[in-house]
Amino acid sequence: MPETAFRFPCSDELGHGYYIAQGFQDSIHGDGAHLGLDINGLGGGNSDLGDTIYSIGDGIVANTYDTDYLSIYYKYKGKVVKALYYHCKDIFPKAGDFVSKGEAIATIGNSDGMYLAHLHFELMKDTSIDAGFYGFPEGKFYDPIDVLPFYNK
Repeated sequence: MPETAFRFPCSDELGHGYYIAQGFQDSIHGDGAHLGLDINGLGGGNSDLGDTIYSIGDGIVANTYDTDYLSIYYKYKGKVVKALYYHCKDIFPKAGDFVSKGEAIATIGNSDGMYLAHLHFELMKDTSIDAGFYGFPEGKFYDPIDVLPFYNK
């Protein structure tokens, strides 16, 4: 698994046509933790339902969970990290598959109507954590906006 510079997971390398609807917060105090980015299409609502999600780099698919989310191992700064892509409508690769940077890996969904369509994207420093079972998350996640290129930082 070679290390490559990451790309934005939606649209082009820089995410044109998308915005960050909710940012990263790893504190469990106050409003609670939001351990990734919520990425929405500029049209709002369900305008991005079915849009393509791309692999941010070269990696290996760790798991796919039904059709709602998948996790992929990547290299970042010489270490293995795990990216989680949530609220997918369709997922294309299977566990163990190699994916290339920019490869279509899923489409944006809405968790069977539970949310408006968007991609929730997390990047874990601690690859031993299972999705959704975070305990005390401080320091176990990267703020994806610091790691991904984005046209509107």
